[in-house]
Amino acid sequence: MFVLSSSVFAEKVILKSGAIYEGTIIDHNDKYITLQTSGTPVYLPVEQIERIVEEIPTSEVAQQSDSEAQLAPANLQDQYQQLMKETADAFDKGDYSLAEEKSKAAIEINLDGNEAYYMIAIAQYSQAKYEEAVKNYNKAVDLGFVPSPEVEMAMQPYQYKEFSINIPFGKSFQFKGSTNCSKQLITDMLPAMEASVKNAGKSIMIRPRFVQWGEEGKYWEEEWIVEAKDGDKIFSLILTPTPDGGADYQIIPRKL
Repeated sequence: MFVLSSSVFAEKVILKSGAIYEGTIIDHNDKYITLQTSGTPVYLPVEQIERIVEEIPTSEVAQQSDSEAQLAPANLQDQYQQLMKETADAFDKGDYSLAEEKSKAAIEINLDGNEAYYMIAIAQYSQAKYEEAVKNYNKAVDLGFVPSPEVEMAMQPYQYKEFSINIPFGKSFQFKGSTNCSKQLITDMLPAMEASVKNAGKSIMIRPRFVQWGEEGKYWEEEWIVEAKDGDKIFSLILTPTPDGGADYQIIPRKL
């Protein structure tokens, strides 16, 4: 619980999420405060604020121009919805960079805006920023957003995974990374890789990375780094789905 007087302060605002904003409080009510940071107003919901510290009274009162006042939203929800509308408009125009920018601005207003995180993820995915997209997608889902099955399937190969596979003769393979391969498919492929990593030892670390889907999902590409005693090895994998749920594959050794 925190209390604000009617004076203007230079403050450090700490949110319940752990985020910290520093600046001058130029306006506040029972729903939100307006913090001037580096010339840009930031609207912070009162319900998301843990505490305000370092209260330093200042005689300087930030002034908004008439045009800025006219553009200021009636409340945070209006501003959030306006940014989401601008995000949708950017998507309609195929401007995914702008869509990412607008939805990120929406997050600055509502840190729990699961729709905004989802839109960031879709915009980043559309720009081939897959690792960033998955992080924001997961954040949206954690906050309660329910994605379509198609989007869930598209994100799945890029999800970080950790698992191990043991094969005969005491070999153990540890996997940390992203892959679209099933454990059975990986087990089928491992002997071909092991021949290229003869002195790898009994426990072998493999760091897979899903690269991309090929044309219309007809194949996919991955990159695997195998950590071995005689030096790390890198492989490019091209996998083509088969009707039985498996995949035909090509394993191409590369130089690091």
